[in-house]
Amino acid sequence: MLQTALAYILFSSLLIAAPLTQTPITKSIHSAALTQHHAKLGPIIPGLAQGYVPQGLCHSPQHTSFFISHYKKGHTSYVSVVHQDSQKLTTSFALHHQDASPHRGHVGGISIHNNALYIASDQLILKFELPPKNLWRHHTSLRASAQWASPSAASFCFSSPNTLFVGEFTHHSMWSKSYSSKLLPKLNSPTHPNNSAVLCLSNHKTPDHPHTFITLPSRVQGLVITPSHYILSRSYGRRNNSSIEIFSKPLTQQTSPQPLLHLLPQNKIAKHTLPPMSEGICLYKNQLVVLFESAASPYRNTTTLPIDRLVFLPLNTLLTPAQR
Repeated sequence: MLQTALAYILFSSLLIAAPLTQTPITKSIHSAALTQHHAKLGPIIPGLAQGYVPQGLCHSPQHTSFFISHYKKGHTSYVSVVHQDSQKLTTSFALHHQDASPHRGHVGGISIHNNALYIASDQLILKFELPPKNLWRHHTSLRASAQWASPSAASFCFSSPNTLFVGEFTHHSMWSKSYSSKLLPKLNSPTHPNNSAVLCLSNHKTPDHPHTFITLPSRVQGLVITPSHYILSRSYGRRNNSSIEIFSKPLTQQTSPQPLLHLLPQNKIAKHTLPPMSEGICLYKNQLVVLFESAASPYRNTTTLPIDRLVFLPLNTLLTPAQR
């Protein structure tokens, strides 16, 4: 009995510590929506063969790489690193809390700032310092250097040079599970009826103390912010189309006690329909890169189009004022 228990513990530890691989899942990807938007298929999403579900995406020019966050129920969450030029998996890191316990959260958002990864996951914001690039292959895990309780559900995130943006996913339905904002009722101001989620803005040192709030529509899975635009990845459901929606800068509702702004329908510049289950997005060389979770094992046999690669969309065509 003792030998069996020890063998199980050893097997479990090996399972958790096993690195992700970059294994193709889908034989071909044909989509009129992707063709219409002049999409190009990029690198294979890591971790699909190990049963991991991809969630967040960011790009780092400093590291010439894409960073993708992954979760698997009951297992340690991961970050994979894919080189932008070779499109090959460089390494993958298992994520651990400050106390060295494994993080098994949803890791819905990932961003990078000053050589540190910020992960938005299950009402937590975790910071991980990256080792020197030449030592990546010798590091199989990352231990959080700091972590904070997020005022919101912490479903996705984005970093600009001076600001960390952390947002929450919401969805209301009579027929499926609903996700409500815990922060929206606490804001001391009436909000727009189209918006049911909150984006928190803070500096990178104190993400648990936002200095500004922006209300968002529901079903936001990922976010990119440019000097002129807010770009949203919105999706919910295995067979429902996703959309990329582009807004001009949000409108201010109040400035005291804390600034509150809104992304409103009249600020929407364009909406573009994509296949189901879009997640994180990022910018790379005048392209919007879209991550899909549809090829993950819980969904690939029941969704309409499993996509096992990053998808690159020309940004200039997305910014045209059209509903597609």
